[in-house]
Amino acid sequence: MSFALLGGRMCRDELQEDGMTGEKHVEVAKTGPAVWAALSGETRTAFEDEFRAALEKTAEDYDVERLSAVVMAWWPAAWGVSNPDPEVDAAIARYRAGDESSLSPAPIYDEGEPS
Repeated sequence: MSFALLGGRMCRDELQEDGMTGEKHVEVAKTGPAVWAALSGETRTAFEDEFRAALEKTAEDYDVERLSAVVMAWWPAAWGVSNPDPEVDAAIARYRAGDESSLSPAPIYDEGEPS
C-alpha cells in the first residue's frame, strides 16, 4: 500500500530510522490528516465519527483541545497499522488459533497490595 498525504507530511514509501534502535519505520505525523490517511475500513470510520463529534462540540465552545485529544488517542492505532510487527502478528494469530502457551499468568498480589 502506498499513499501520499496533504503537504507531503506522510508518505508510506518514506521510511524513517529510529535513532535508538536503528530500525526503519513509517513516520505518522500526529495530525488529523495523517491519522486519517493511515487508518482504513471500520477503524477509519470510527476515527471520523469521533473526530466529527469533537468538531461539533468545538463549534459550540471553540475549545480545539478536544480535537487534539482525538488525534492523540487514535495516533497509536495509525502508527501500528503503518508499521506492522510480524512477531506480534504471529503471536496474535497463534492466540486466535487457541495457543495460549505464550501468555503470562495474571499477577497474584499479597493482601494489602494494589491489584
